[in-house]
Amino acid sequence: MRDGKKILNIIYERLNRVFYSNFESIDPASWIDFQSANYAMLTRAKSLLTAIQLLISNNFIAESAILGRSLMELNWMYLFLIDAKMLNENGVEWFQYDDNPPRDSLAFKRAMSFLSWHWAEAYRGGNRDEKVVRMYEKFKNTFGFKHDAEVPKEWYFEKANKIYRIIDVAKYVGGKRQYDEDYRHLSGIQHTDITSVIVEKIGSQKESLYGDYIFFKAVQAFEFILETTLIVFGRKVDETIFNSVKDLNSLSEDLHTHIWGDRSKRLKT
Repeated sequence: MRDGKKILNIIYERLNRVFYSNFESIDPASWIDFQSANYAMLTRAKSLLTAIQLLISNNFIAESAILGRSLMELNWMYLFLIDAKMLNENGVEWFQYDDNPPRDSLAFKRAMSFLSWHWAEAYRGGNRDEKVVRMYEKFKNTFGFKHDAEVPKEWYFEKANKIYRIIDVAKYVGGKRQYDEDYRHLSGIQHTDITSVIVEKIGSQKESLYGDYIFFKAVQAFEFILETTLIVFGRKVDETIFNSVKDLNSLSEDLHTHIWGDRSKRLKT
């Protein structure tokens, strides 16, 4: 195995010097709904990644894995929101999406639903403040809901595409393999089955290894959302970000094999 720790240390440095500086440089002037939704998800991704870094640095490995699960979900939701299509050309997978979708597109409508969902949740929770009622009615009119019963339980529900659960979103964006290989394991930690106990033990002995695995997954998710959001805002993506992505991808199989190879059965028990 190559010196993965050295590569990850470089990525840590780039994260603070390049990734976060690009995040801070996004100009919020004259936003449209699609841009606002992108930025909102990017902000959430940054918060999760920062928390994951803090937990790993203090050897709270299982807890960082739980937040890694949340970031994985966020990444799928983001791909779903922008209606990204996974393509495979000569064995290389990449996502195709419209960085300036028309107002009648699925991506734009999903962005509006995502941004408006606060009013649906507030109303459903019993808030009848004048503004809440007004914005809730506007939300229903925008999406053609005539009755409260027609409003879905979550913003991402889509009857036409049979999307009702997180696994449906994962399948829609091409993440079924990631769901099976990574998400199920992380869910075991989240729901405190024996997996969480095993990870605590492994993490205390090999925190640099398992912690690297969680950090790697987290940075990948944040980087994709950051890169895409920069493009949506008409910003040129820094060359250093592209180099970091190449480093992350080159390290992926090494880390996966090192973490899961000999212990996959025990970890997934």
